[in-house]
Amino acid sequence: MAEVTDGTESLRKQSLQTRSFQTQLLNFNPHPASEFEWEDLLVRIETMPRVLHVTLEEAGTDHPRVRLLVEELAARESRASEFLEAAAGRAEGWSVSPTGAPDDPHAESASHRFARMRARNFAMVQRRGIEVWGWRADSGEGPGPTVHQLMEYLAEGDVESLALIRAAAGEADAC
Repeated sequence: MAEVTDGTESLRKQSLQTRSFQTQLLNFNPHPASEFEWEDLLVRIETMPRVLHVTLEEAGTDHPRVRLLVEELAARESRASEFLEAAAGRAEGWSVSPTGAPDDPHAESASHRFARMRARNFAMVQRRGIEVWGWRADSGEGPGPTVHQLMEYLAEGDVESLALIRAAAGEADAC
């Protein structure tokens, strides 16, 4: 009986996390002002793994806070992958199923995991043309946030994460 309760509690927490994530996305404009804004956003999304790589080379990954921040970046990208799968499934009329076994966090570094997921997410969005910016994932209460809102959220989070990584590395150097 306890296992059922634990499983139900886990599903409830996951549902709350998904709703919280989607609520954060709603803070951004649902559509870009123009195709140029969309393209600019995609460039920022595409280049982030390279920027992160250079930042980590400069900052180092020895500090626990830096490692934690990169883990959080990879976890956010994983949520973005789930959102994109749901939005693509809804837009293209196919059901969403898990994409294989969950990532083993010890199989590769968090920065490599982030880069792999970001490349996949970018390809998923970029190859479908501009109409993808309006795709929505189902929020459970009807259409949820758009892919454009997700991309804006990721780009803003990338800037914040890089600043925090640089600050954490600076604190480590100061000690």
